[in-house]
Amino acid sequence: MLKILSFILIVAASAMYQVASEKTAPDVNPFAGIIVIYATALVTSLVVYSITAKGIPLFDQVKKINVFSIILGVVVCLIDLGYIMAYRNGFSIGKLSPLSSVTLIILMALIAVIFYKEKLSPRHIIGLIIAAIGVLLTIE
Repeated sequence: MLKILSFILIVAASAMYQVASEKTAPDVNPFAGIIVIYATALVTSLVVYSITAKGIPLFDQVKKINVFSIILGVVVCLIDLGYIMAYRNGFSIGKLSPLSSVTLIILMALIAVIFYKEKLSPRHIIGLIIAAIGVLLTIE
């Protein structure tokens, strides 16, 4: 059940993310917007942490964090910048998200095979080929 709820959360939040990214103020430096985005995320995270922490001090958790949390922070900032800039430069909301998502699906399948030694079924490979054709058909 948590697996399904997690998936629903990802899809719903991603849809809201795309709409919000497309609607950011066009005359504001994108980094000013990103600062506000992350300040809001910080406050939200602190509130939710305080509700769910079960008495575990935040500092105890922060001490356990590895470098990948920092890398993820940089990467998420770059994703935000990429979407904001893409929308400002003419991508439509109906094209950018599907195009980037399908391209990411193909890239992640390659990464899974090459670096994680995952096996792809023939059905999965056919799906990736169809996805790749879809990407090629949407490029203008």
